[in-house]
Amino acid sequence: MALVGDVLDRLENDNAYFDEHDERHVETGTYNAVIVALRYRTDVTTKNGAICDIYWPRYCIAHDDPKFPLSLVRDSGLFRYRSPISRKQNIHYKKFLDRLEIPLNKKEIDGKIRYLLPPLTSDLVLKKEVVINVFTDEWSDGKGYHKIPVARLSKLQNVT
Repeated sequence: MALVGDVLDRLENDNAYFDEHDERHVETGTYNAVIVALRYRTDVTTKNGAICDIYWPRYCIAHDDPKFPLSLVRDSGLFRYRSPISRKQNIHYKKFLDRLEIPLNKKEIDGKIRYLLPPLTSDLVLKKEVVINVFTDEWSDGKGYHKIPVARLSKLQNVT
């Protein structure tokens, strides 16, 4: 049989906790951040029948930010179209790669110079120090109305 003192000591030193959800959202603005994760879906068919891959980098705001240190914000989403009907829409994906200074190969196809756009992988983006622009994204779906802060990559930080 346990002694009352032992039971109380065990209860006071137990490390099981629940952190209440923090409703504080990152405000619209520009922040220094680091890319800490990459989520994606491949072979997605859009409403107009295009085939694409969708990427969502996750950014961690710099530890020295005065208002939102170490807060996480996901990217608004990057589409990499692979079907011929939508390849012109890849301009946003190409700009993302250019901002991260990811080298692109060129190839002549049908008499035109084309940039080969690689899929995003963790080794290409993780730990890159960047500047992001945060804004509020709003939409409705079957689960209700959503209003969350999301980010877009602005540029790679000047690292010396």
